[in-house]
Amino acid sequence: MESFNIMSDADDKAIGESVASQLPGREMGPADAYRHVLLAAELTRELGPGWATAGLLDHELDPESGADNGLDFWNNAIGMAIGMHVKNRGGDWTDVVRLTREVVSRSLSGDGPNTLEQRWISKPAIEGLSKFYQESPLSNRSPLTPPFDIWRQRFNQSGSFYVSGVGEVDVDGGMLRVSPVAVETPRAWRKNPALLDSQGNVLLDEAGKELRMTNSQANWPRDDGLWARGHGFLYEPGNAAPPLIGSFAQPSPNRAAQFESGRGVPLGDSHDGLSDSERRARRFYDRTYRR
Repeated sequence: MESFNIMSDADDKAIGESVASQLPGREMGPADAYRHVLLAAELTRELGPGWATAGLLDHELDPESGADNGLDFWNNAIGMAIGMHVKNRGGDWTDVVRLTREVVSRSLSGDGPNTLEQRWISKPAIEGLSKFYQESPLSNRSPLTPPFDIWRQRFNQSGSFYVSGVGEVDVDGGMLRVSPVAVETPRAWRKNPALLDSQGNVLLDEAGKELRMTNSQANWPRDDGLWARGHGFLYEPGNAAPPLIGSFAQPSPNRAAQFESGRGVPLGDSHDGLSDSERRARRFYDRTYRR
């Protein structure tokens, strides 16, 4: 993400929180989905939909991180919806984490990864691309450019992904409805949490390589809701995300009345409903797409 340095703080927090969750699959799996939703939500909450759209787009254009564009864009769309919901209510990072955990838990709760695939629905990559393009809060002001048929040609469309068959997920007491998160098949998940001994030390094999948990050994959102409250999380020293365990903040008071039509920034000289910041973000989005 070096080409979009403004993302660094949100990126560090999202990585730290997703690693601490001890979910399996930091690549292609639940931990990866958790990270993407957190990042998109926090960018949207902090910077608004314009900068968030541009930053997320910039990341997906990176050849090293764009192999799973459909999967990632699907989860980014969910995160942006959460971010706008929290932003319009004057919430903070704690609210982003609370709602993202709720979505992940509702999407994946059950017996574990070995049975989830039976309930998943396979989605082609194009559905993830379309979801992000059509549902980006930035597109609510005016259509994104270029047209979708041209826009999609810049991204990988070869990889399918899976979405839990639970249907739409209601969170925050029913005030927000989003899709369940997307993951790859468990056979493709990589970088599971390390196995630890009773003193918390990482276990090594005979060659000195870190031993990793199996998918079933890793933390998992069960039906009891403990995962969403931080059960089994491990915030290692130096983690950029503040620990959020137990009964943390409830929904922030709705301060949207402070903002005209939900806008959290003052209008500039224009009367088209866009702030100066959002207008600059749109220009950045256009330059990012064309690079």
